[in-house]
Amino acid sequence: MVNNGSFETGNFSGWTFSGSTNTAQVYPTNNGFGNFAASFSAIGVYDEISQTLATSAGERYRISF
Repeated sequence: MVNNGSFETGNFSGWTFSGSTNTAQVYPTNNGFGNFAASFSAIGVYDEISQTLATSAGERYRISF
C-alpha cells in the first residue's frame, strides 16, 4: 500500500516533499530492518514527506513506522 515505505529503492521515489529538502537524504544502513534509512536534518525549517494512499470506505488500516 505504501510505495517505497522503507526507502529500499535507495531514494525518495514514491514520496512527495513539502518544505525544505536541502538536507533530506536516503543512506545505506544495517539496522536489521532494511538496507536504507531516511534522514532529515534541517534546523529551523519545516520538512515533510507524504503519500496519498488508496483506501476503501469502511475498511480498517494500520500504518506503522
